[in-house]
Amino acid sequence: TTVLPDRWTREHAEELARLCGCLPLALRVAGEHVALHGTAEPAELLTALADEHERLRLLSVDEDEDTAVRPVFSWSYRSLKPEAAALFRLLGLHAGAEIDLATAAVLVDADQRHVRDWLDELSGRSLVERTHSPDAPRYRVHDLLRLYAGELAEEEMTEADQRSTLHRVTTWYLYAAAAAVRLIAPARREVPLPASDVPMPSFADRQQATRWCERNRANLVAVTEQALRTGELELAWKLPAALWGFYQVRAHRADHAETHRLALVAAERLDDPFAQGWIHTNLGMLDQDLLRYPSAIDHLKRALDLRSAIGDEIGRAQTLSALGNANWQSGLLDEARQCYERSLRIVREIGDRQGEATGLSNLGAIDHLQGRYERAIENYRAALAISRELGNRWGEGYPLTNIGESLHELGRYSEAIEHFRAALAIWREVGGRFGEAFALRTM
Repeated sequence: TTVLPDRWTREHAEELARLCGCLPLALRVAGEHVALHGTAEPAELLTALADEHERLRLLSVDEDEDTAVRPVFSWSYRSLKPEAAALFRLLGLHAGAEIDLATAAVLVDADQRHVRDWLDELSGRSLVERTHSPDAPRYRVHDLLRLYAGELAEEEMTEADQRSTLHRVTTWYLYAAAAAVRLIAPARREVPLPASDVPMPSFADRQQATRWCERNRANLVAVTEQALRTGELELAWKLPAALWGFYQVRAHRADHAETHRLALVAAERLDDPFAQGWIHTNLGMLDQDLLRYPSAIDHLKRALDLRSAIGDEIGRAQTLSALGNANWQSGLLDEARQCYERSLRIVREIGDRQGEATGLSNLGAIDHLQGRYERAIENYRAALAISRELGNRWGEGYPLTNIGESLHELGRYSEAIEHFRAALAIWREVGGRFGEAFALRTM
C-alpha cells in the first residue's frame, strides 16, 4: 500500500486508477512511481500515463519481472492456444473497450462458434472480462491489456494486414448501423454502402436494433475517430451519416455532434461535395435542435450550394426542408414557407413520397402558426396518410401531435387529447424520446 503525498487529491487518485484500468498490479506499480518521485507534481505523472505509447513502459520499476506490467501480461498471453492468441492481438486493434460476439467474429474473420471458445479462453486467463448483459454476451478489455494487445499486433502483423482488419471491422459497424437505423427511423434516403464481403447483419425488430445501437454508442464514436485517424475517410463520414436517425430519435446530441464533426473533416479531406452536403445538412439540423439558428442556417446554406452544384435533387429537397425549419424557428415564416414549397415541388417531381409527407407537415406547421388551423389539419392529415401508406411509424408521430395542437386551438379538446395519446403511444413504441417529450408537453 502506498500513501499518496498530500498534493494528491481524490480526483488525482481517481484519474490514476482509471489510467491503470483499476488493475491491482498496475496500481501497485503506479504507487511505487509516486513514492520514488515524491516531489513531482501529480499532473506530470498523469500526463505521462495518458500517453498510450508510454503507459506500459512507465508501469514498471527498473524492469523487474515481478513489478512490471508487460511481463506479467505476457505470462497469460504465452499460455494461449494460437487461435485465442491471434484474437487477443486483434482486440488491440479494435477501437472500443467492449465487443460483442458478432463483431469479434468479423474482427478475426472466423465462425462465431469458434470465436466464442477463444473468448472464453481469454476470459479464463483474465485477458478479457465477460460483462453481464441481458441478451448477447459482451466482452471488455481493460485499457492496459488493450494497449498490450495493440503492441503485439504491431509486432506480429504486417501493416497491410492491420489495415485490412480495421477496414473489415469498420465496414461491419457501418453495415450494422445502417441495418439498425433502417428499423429505428426509416429514412427517405439511406447512405450508399460500400461493396464488401463482410456479412450484412440483421436485427429481429426495432427494439433489438435500438439495443444494439445503445450498447455500441461509445464504440461507434471511437470507430469513427479511428477511421479518420487511419485514413478510412469514406467510412469516417458514412458511419455518422448512417447513424443520424438513431441520434435524432434517441436525442444523443453529444454523440451526434462529435461523430459529425469528425465526418465533416473526412468529407473535406476527400474533397467530396456529395459527402460535404450530406454532413452540413445533418449538422444544420443538429444546430436547430440545440437552438443555434444562425449556425444552423449557415450549415444549411452551404449544404444547399453544394447539393445544387452537383445536381443532387433529393439532397436539395432535404436541405430546403431543413432550412425552412431553421427560418421558421428564427421567426421568418414567409421565408420558411418558400423553402417548404420549393422542397415539396422537388419531391413530387422525383416521386419521393416520404419527402412529400414531410413537406406537407411542414406547410401545416406554418399554417398553424399563421392561424389557419383547418388548413393546417388538412396538410397534417395528408402527411399522416402517406406515412401510414409507407408503414413509417416514426413519420406518424409528429403529424398526430401537430393535428392535436391545431384541434386544441379550435377548441376541440377531446379530439386533441385523442391525437396526443395516439402520438405518445407511437413515440414510446419506436423509442423516440424527443418526440415523446414533445407529445407530453403538448398534451
